[in-house]
Parts: sequence; structure tokens; C-alpha cells
Amino acid sequence: MKAQLYVSHDASFFVSPDAVVAITGDAKNDGTITNPGTIQLKGNLENLNALNSTGNFVLSGKNQSVFHKNNVFGTLIINGGGIKKLSNSITITNELDLNDGLLKPFDSTTLFLKSTAVTNLGNSDSYVDGTIFTEGLSGRYFPIGKGGLFAPCELQSLKGDSTLVYGIDVVNPTTLTLTKGKQTKGVLQTRYWKMTQKQGIFSEAYASLSYSSDDTFVDPTLIGVVQSADSVGPYDLLRNNPDITSKIAGTSLHYSTGAKPVTKHFFTLGDYVLADMSLFFVPNALSSSAKDTNDRAIRVYGDVFEKEGFSFVVSNQWGNIVYKTNSVKEMAEKGWDGINSRTHKREMTGQYLYVLKAVTLSGEAYDRAGSIWIIE
Repeated sequence: MKAQLYVSHDASFFVSPDAVVAITGDAKNDGTITNPGTIQLKGNLENLNALNSTGNFVLSGKNQSVFHKNNVFGTLIINGGGIKKLSNSITITNELDLNDGLLKPFDSTTLFLKSTAVTNLGNSDSYVDGTIFTEGLSGRYFPIGKGGLFAPCELQSLKGDSTLVYGIDVVNPTTLTLTKGKQTKGVLQTRYWKMTQKQGIFSEAYASLSYSSDDTFVDPTLIGVVQSADSVGPYDLLRNNPDITSKIAGTSLHYSTGAKPVTKHFFTLGDYVLADMSLFFVPNALSSSAKDTNDRAIRVYGDVFEKEGFSFVVSNQWGNIVYKTNSVKEMAEKGWDGINSRTHKREMTGQYLYVLKAVTLSGEAYDRAGSIWIIE
């Protein structure tokens, strides 16, 4: 059709399953449109009544406005470039196919993918510039982006309520300063992903997040997923599990998948350090008269433990605690010099037992027990 399509309130328009209707102008519907075939539209869509499109609906214009009156698309195909603005909510039951052009929901509208719907990968020229909502606990790939950046993500192995309805969006660029948390060396400052929960219970999921060689990290060889309960952080490390693959691999981007599941609603990428346990060392003897001052106390060497979750306890041969600290710094710098923490007197020569409990900089629990000799 070279001109516009208009269906009046008392009329109906039917596209058979093997037919293709191409419209170069706008389409307005006050009546009934039934489309088990294919409609290609270059102009704007204004559907004010019933448009039942179980087949393909192709937005092929450069810039288009779509008002669909909260109706359903079976398959929605994005071609032609430009921006396709959704001025009201739509539901897709079969497929969202992003080839050329941005699909942009208004802030007050919802782009909803039924559990039966799939998406293609999208690309740097074609993605959803906004939130994609979906339902259920099946894994979902989100071809989203913002601010000219294609930033897809994927959630896998979701746990929670089967009635879960949630959406994922990416915030980019961000004017916030994102703060690092546990086991995190640095946090990507340009963007974060946000989950919006509408219904049901969400408890966890494995998140795969995309990045490119243009992104800046302190240590680009160790990039992992980080999460937070707040947009500014602190973002705690979930590390990277190379054994969990993502559909993001099919794009031109890199990705990292959390080794632990996300349980919060804000997540992004950060870099981290691996604890070099070969540097860890606890001496087994101390002497107040030692020539080397380092041998006058028991210290924990290696700088491989987190500040939180640390304890070092020394007991005598009768099981009584003679020294205890929860300070990594204290054990690294001062250590235990044989003085009883309670009596403030020096313990007698002999054998003592210690128990060390900590969390490594790699985020792993660590327990160790050993003996200490006080000698003169």
C-alpha cells in the first residue's frame, strides 16, 4: 500500500497466514485487524480498538510511533533504523526480533515478554532502550541498552515464586559514584543493571553481564559480577564462573557470569584480586629474647585475608583461651607476643594451640589449626 491504512469502527481487515501486507504510510485502526500473516509498516501505528497480530508485525520505517492500546503482538520485528517509540504497553507472545533500530518504551509503558516469547541477540544498532519485563523462572536474555550503548545481560537458573514478574534495565551513563564492597578491587563506573520486581518472590539467579574492550577496569584479567542492595553500592563480589556460558557470546561483546547467584536488585561488573595462599605463613615459635624482633611474636603473614570474618584464638594445654583477636591488622603488624590477654602476664614456656578462621581475598572460607611454642 503506497498510502495509509485506515480501518473504520464497523470494518475489519484480515491478513491470511501466507500473505504480506506492506504499508508505506501510517496505519490507524478503529475497527478490527486480524493478522496471522505479515504486516510491514513504515509509518506510525495508532490502534484504538482490536488488533490481533498472531503473525509477524514488522516496523520498517526510520522513526516510528507505536500506540497499540495494550494489545498483543505474536512476533514483533524491528527493521529500518531509527527509534520506534512505544507510547503504551504491549505484550509479545512469540518473538522479539531486533535487526535495525531501537525499540524505546515510554517511562509509563511496559514492554512485556510472555514466558513463551524469545528474543534474538540484538546488536549495537538494535536493542531495547528501556526495561524489558518478563515472567516466570525460566532463563531470560535481555537485549537492552542505553545512552547509545548496547549492554545485554542474561539471567539463568532463577529461584523464587513461579508467579514472578520482573524487568531488567541498564542505567548508562550514571552520574553516581559506585562504591566497591567485599572482595572487590574496583567497580565499573559507567553503568549498572537494575531489576524491577512487579509480582512474586525472587530469591536468586545467575547473572551474565556484557562488557567491551573500551570499558576500564583496574585489573582487566579478573572481571566479575558484583551486586548491591542500592544503586550506589557497596557492590560485593560474586566473581566469575567461566563454566557458565551466556548467549552474550554470540554478540561482539565479552561477558562475565557470577560464580555465586545475585540476590540483590542492582548489579554491575568489578575486578578483584585472587589470594596468593603461597604467601600465607604462621610461625610455630616465639621467644622474647630472640635477636630478630620478628621472632618475638607470632604474626600472620601473606596479606591474604579479608578484614571481616577473621579470628585468631590461642589456647593453653588445658583449653583455656589466653589470646584472641578479630583484627587482621593486629595479627599482621603486632601479633601475639606470649602475653595473656586477660591477666596481662607472660605465659610460661611450652606448647599452645591456635585456631585461625578467616575469609580469603578470593571470598573463600579458610580454617586452620596449629601449635605455637614459647621458648626462652
